[in-house]
Amino acid sequence: MWTASKNLVAGSIVQIFVSAILIFGIGPSPTMGISGAAIGVISGYLFSSILFIRYLLAHCPELKLQFSGAKIKIVSMLIIFKVGILSSLNPICSVASVIAMTSFMTQFGVETLAGFGIGARLEFLMIPMIFGFGTASTAMIGVNFGANQIKRAYKIGWTASLFAALLVGSIGALFAIFPEIWIELFTKEAGVQLAATTYLRIVGPFYFLFGLALCLYFASQGAGRVLWPVLGVVFRFVIIFCGGLLLVRYNFMELDYFYYLIAAGFIAQALTSALSVYFGAWTKGR
Repeated sequence: MWTASKNLVAGSIVQIFVSAILIFGIGPSPTMGISGAAIGVISGYLFSSILFIRYLLAHCPELKLQFSGAKIKIVSMLIIFKVGILSSLNPICSVASVIAMTSFMTQFGVETLAGFGIGARLEFLMIPMIFGFGTASTAMIGVNFGANQIKRAYKIGWTASLFAALLVGSIGALFAIFPEIWIELFTKEAGVQLAATTYLRIVGPFYFLFGLALCLYFASQGAGRVLWPVLGVVFRFVIIFCGGLLLVRYNFMELDYFYYLIAAGFIAQALTSALSVYFGAWTKGR
């Protein structure tokens, strides 16, 4: 993890400097505006990828990548695709939920849209924190399932998920009580602050459910059973999308109602994920 962290931090530093140079036209560089930010993102990921490939090819004794003599095993590939393709629906539906809510926010004007964006950005920043616990649990649960240590695998999954829930839940509760700490980093506009404050006070207390559900999704990857956690995030999207359409259709255009939909989506996702694991979704069919 130390190596991975160093490489990602290095890529982020490259992204910051390249973006600044290209956005503002520092030195001989032309002023590219938002296009420079896009190139900066690509440059950062490219640099991190090169560092990772170099490490795995030449400096990783535990897992050295070798392209010569490698045999393609169809069964192994199919197992990976079975879990991976289904798992890919999780980030797709998560982003789709934010996109759907963003489209509804346009009904309230630019200030509300900006305020929602400030709140939603905090939600996205929770994902890397959950990711730290989640990816660790994926590997540890996979190892324990392979060793037929099923009870230990469940314990790992619940422990990691509860820690993730505690971490992001604490942050959500903090900003729900003191929303100005986060909001004033971005704006002093009263209308934008009001929309963002409303978001944090309604949605923030439910961040712990977001942390629980997302970490259980990562843990379920280790068990090779991701159906129910993925269904949970699908339910979340359906609640936000269909609920938003109904609010617009019947002219219930109160901002609070839309934010409550986000909270309801977190509840549905967490309940689906947690109950499925609790009732043995990881071991059924094994």
